[in-house]
Amino acid sequence: MYTNLPIGPKDAILAICLFTILGLTVFCKWTWWECCISLFVVCLAYFAGGMKQVKRLA
Repeated sequence: MYTNLPIGPKDAILAICLFTILGLTVFCKWTWWECCISLFVVCLAYFAGGMKQVKRLA
C-alpha cells in the first residue's frame, strides 16, 4: 500500500539528526544529560529555522 506522507527535506534532516544522537547515546555511551541537551539544541535550531523574519520598521 502506498501513502503520500507530507515529509519534506527539512523534516528528513531532523530525523537523521535525532537518529544520529540516539546512535551516539547507545553506541558511544553518552550520558542522559548529554543526550537531552543535544536533542534540545537540535530541536531549537529546527524550530528557529522555520520562524518568519520580522520586518524592520526603519
